[in-house]
Amino acid sequence: MKKPTVSLLISTYNWPKALLRCLESVLNQTHLPDEILIADDGSDSHTQSAIDNFSRNCSIPIRHFWQEDKGFRVAKIRNQAISNAKMEYIIHIDGDMLIHPKFIEDHLRICKSNTVIYGTRSLMNDALSQEILNSTSPLNLPIKDKRIEKIYNQQRIIPLLYAFYFFKRNNSNHKYALGCNLSFWKKDFVEVNGYNEDFEGWGKEEEDLVLRLTNNNIKLRSLKFGGIGYHLFHKSSQRDSFDKNVSLLQKSKKEKITYIENGIIKSKNKP
Repeated sequence: MKKPTVSLLISTYNWPKALLRCLESVLNQTHLPDEILIADDGSDSHTQSAIDNFSRNCSIPIRHFWQEDKGFRVAKIRNQAISNAKMEYIIHIDGDMLIHPKFIEDHLRICKSNTVIYGTRSLMNDALSQEILNSTSPLNLPIKDKRIEKIYNQQRIIPLLYAFYFFKRNNSNHKYALGCNLSFWKKDFVEVNGYNEDFEGWGKEEEDLVLRLTNNNIKLRSLKFGGIGYHLFHKSSQRDSFDKNVSLLQKSKKEKITYIENGIIKSKNKP
């Protein structure tokens, strides 16, 4: 299958230093995205300045989507960014992720029609994260360091072997899907009306999206031993809305929901 055109989505909020390191890792990809979409959930002007400065020396088009800061509303800003994507395939990360040079290549290697792909992440501790953020040296990935938790998530094996692994792992569980390492076709995203914007506050919006995609006969595939990402340490987000979000997810599961009312389009009826 011919490789699709790629929009790389990066979610961010008030951490321009991390975002710049993330963008640096994007420029080191063996397969560059055709455009970068930054979904900004209400950052101040420092993030805009960082993006403007980076864009001056970047050959990839960068499009910055911003909304007013009214709390954690990442589902809404992701909908805005993805609905405006110009490319066929969406690769979905967060601005606190540093991606292996073959990250995009790995996602594209196993992408097929009617599939959504999720990967994992390796967790860097605070000390290592601060070293990377404060360093003036060029970013050098992959990282081999004992200060990385879940080190097994940064093992990349040769394509022939992990092709067999993927074949065995087609029927994966939506509960492992993370927005920091996810990819899907834009048309499939639009078909379920994107993210459910009823999800406000941290948690479960990505899992709900993937669940509804699979309810709509999209196959879920696990990207293990490839698509490696390194997560910069930060304090956990407030989880005041977590129970409400779990209830929304359970509704999608129980009722086998595909198309939601409060998504890209605000309508009960599928167009």
